Amino acid sequence: MQKSGNLQACIDGKPHCFSSTFVEVDTSKIGRDWITKPWTYKGKSVLGAFEDLKKTVDAYPPGQGGIDEGGFKVTKVQLPNAPDEPAYLWVQFEARQGYIDDVEFLLRDGVVQVRTTSRVGYLD
Repeated sequence: MQKSGNLQACIDGKPHCFSSTFVEVDTSKIGRDWITKPWTYKGKSVLGAFEDLKKTVDAYPPGQGGIDEGGFKVTKVQLPNAPDEPAYLWVQFEARQGYIDDVEFLLRDGVVQVRTTSRVGYLD
């Protein structure tokens, strides 16, 4: 999570990352493929939405389609101390070859931001 309260944008121009955090950049050089829309949740608190998200991640069966056969681990959980604070979840997925992909979620004000990136490689 950045000091701005958002997840980092993907601005290196490589198709190994996508993020729901939009920043003003010259997209003629890097394209817009890295931008994804955040999703929303209704009728739940940040903590309630976070619990749903965490249950979904925990239930994920590794190895689907030959991908992430190394499993995954939850690296960081940050729960809100007050109703207006965000919740944060960082998960690392490991490919069979040992490569790590980072997936982050930030929940606040009815919105879930997401960012995922591979640590190595150009296309992932």
